[in-house]
Amino acid sequence: MRIVSERVLFTGGPARPGWVEVEDGRISAVGEGACENATQVHTLVPGLVDLHVHGADGADASRGECAAMAAALAAAGTTSALFTLYPAGVEDLDARLSAAAADGVEGVHIEGPFFHPDAAGGLDAAAAAEEGAHAPFLDLLERHAPLVKRVTLAPDRPEARELVGGLAALGITPSFGHTLATLAECRAAAGDERCSVTHLFNAMRPFHHREPGTPGWTLMGGPAWTEVIADGVHVGSDALQIVLRARGLDGLTLVSDALPGSAPGEDTFQAGGLDLVCDGPVARVSGTDTIAGSLQSLLSQVSGLVRGGTLGFEEAFLAATATPAAAAGWEGRKGIIAPGADADLVALDADLGLASVWTAGHAV
Repeated sequence: MRIVSERVLFTGGPARPGWVEVEDGRISAVGEGACENATQVHTLVPGLVDLHVHGADGADASRGECAAMAAALAAAGTTSALFTLYPAGVEDLDARLSAAAADGVEGVHIEGPFFHPDAAGGLDAAAAAEEGAHAPFLDLLERHAPLVKRVTLAPDRPEARELVGGLAALGITPSFGHTLATLAECRAAAGDERCSVTHLFNAMRPFHHREPGTPGWTLMGGPAWTEVIADGVHVGSDALQIVLRARGLDGLTLVSDALPGSAPGEDTFQAGGLDLVCDGPVARVSGTDTIAGSLQSLLSQVSGLVRGGTLGFEEAFLAATATPAAAAGWEGRKGIIAPGADADLVALDADLGLASVWTAGHAV
């Protein structure tokens, strides 16, 4: 199969006219310019990679519905993801991880349970782990280490440094979030390990001119990667511009933090043990103004950032494809259009709306 497009987001450089050849589920060749006997599309980008997504189209990773969720994500342009689990005890997490593995999931992000209950945000504060309960958790991760790629934790927890070291030893990225940590606490917990930040600015101590907290640590280049929820509600466009001016695109990963959503005709649903209410592009914890997550696909969010002028086309899609793929350990295989990479591709129309999706070279 060959696909030709007037705008292809190849690896490196600006998007340009070109073609892609697919064979046996992988990209076998690429080239610039036109070619014959090819499927014509307006814009071609790699399949999007979402490092933080709880659900899609009613399916919830924490309920063991990863197969249905993967299908819904792919249909919306996200061909690879870290299926994000809500905090739970070791036994429940063991069951959820086993279910994800059985569904063929390639990567999981566990959001908690070692978070600060006063920075729970859209998590159930009661699900925060007791102090010092990290040894059984690390034992669990050792059994599931190839599957678990990322764990969110609060760097101001007493066991944070031990957790960071234990996670890094297993090849799992520690990601700081749901925290009231100071900048010094972030530095102390991270040590020399490569860490990330979970949904920057949300569910964390705000930046202050005398105590910059986790946002300040991020803007100063502390973490290797930082998530930013791309829906324009969780993080305003001006705040995102500040992030770009401070650290550029280095390590910027746009994420959806998408939730399962409500049933047709309904505006309420449950996720993570909380009652949630739909409010336009986001869901809020029932009875509060607290944002619990997004109700939009990653592609919808990223395209909106480009159309609104917050990010350029190449900037936005790099932060939703190649950069998160590398952060998940899939560098060279996912999130790029290059020979040898998985043939996960998304065709867009002139307005950056979804036109077609291929996973491993097969049309979705």
